[in-house]
Amino acid sequence: MPRKKPTFTRECMVCGREFTATSKDKLACSLDHAARIIPCIVCKRRFVRKNFSNACTKKCRREWYLSKRKREYAENREEILAQQKRIRDASSPIRDRKCANPQCHNMVSSRYNRKTCTKECAKVVKKAHDRQYYQANKATWVKRDREVRERAREQRAQFPLMRRCVALKDDGDRCGKEFDVTHPNTRAVTCSEKCRRARLREIERIRYHADIAASREKARLKPSYGLRVRRPDRHRGRGQGMFREYISEPPALSHTLSRRHRSKSGEGQTQTVIRPEG
Repeated sequence: MPRKKPTFTRECMVCGREFTATSKDKLACSLDHAARIIPCIVCKRRFVRKNFSNACTKKCRREWYLSKRKREYAENREEILAQQKRIRDASSPIRDRKCANPQCHNMVSSRYNRKTCTKECAKVVKKAHDRQYYQANKATWVKRDREVRERAREQRAQFPLMRRCVALKDDGDRCGKEFDVTHPNTRAVTCSEKCRRARLREIERIRYHADIAASREKARLKPSYGLRVRRPDRHRGRGQGMFREYISEPPALSHTLSRRHRSKSGEGQTQTVIRPEG
């Protein structure tokens, strides 16, 4: 007996009606519908064609259009450039004019309304134009400058230029030294770098005692810098313990450690030796 072909129940991609197919490649219920299903010209995925389109999505359609433009430009590059040049020359011809700088007597050839021959001439012309604009609107500029000076005077009155340092010294008293403020809007309250660090330590101490449990939990979750690193020991041969273990220091102590190690051993080591192997 001849072997019976397997059948599949599918949904037509065009009309959505279910039909019985004898092949997995059959996607439409009729020949008319099958003629409307074509592969995408870019990704090769099958789709229902609409409006004579060869691509399945906007992305594929744009990619195919750009590739077509590049191919056409590569084939007709010289003709396209010549046509663009003709259009540009006809719409904006090259004009010769004298440089706008009164002290310069050069001629400027340009089609884009260029008025000066060099950058130096452009600076001179811009400066003269700004002076002319200021003279034409002098009352407005004088009023604006007066308002700016009044606002600055009010800020200086609200924020005095002399302030008193609030840093806490080692004996428990405030520094109290007066210092000049470079800008009225600055938030500086200390007179020197030493007082600034003392002020930061005081703020950290206040924050710590405000919520000791949360501060300890934050310190516990902070990443540790005590990581053991195995590095080769250059002063030993094979079979004599080829590695030493180092422990890296926090960034705040690396500069101090490097200076201390340099002064003792002459080498800028930023690690502390824990123990040699072997």
